[in-house]
Amino acid sequence: MEVSHVSYIGNKQHHENKPLHWDRTKSSDHLDSMMRHLTNHANGEIFDEDNVRHLSKCAWRILAQLQLELEKSKIK
Repeated sequence: MEVSHVSYIGNKQHHENKPLHWDRTKSSDHLDSMMRHLTNHANGEIFDEDNVRHLSKCAWRILAQLQLELEKSKIK
């Protein structure tokens, strides 16, 4: 539920008037972003500036990277 909330917040931020979807053109640096959110959490910063947990964003990013890897492996 928490990870889906991250999707909702991101969609609201980038495409407020469109149905919930993953706009892959907005960001592709999932591992870098995941590490940044993990580091922020490890340093005691629980929530990001939009009041969403850093660990939630970390989870969303690693799942996004996994999805891309799975899609890539199906192509080859």
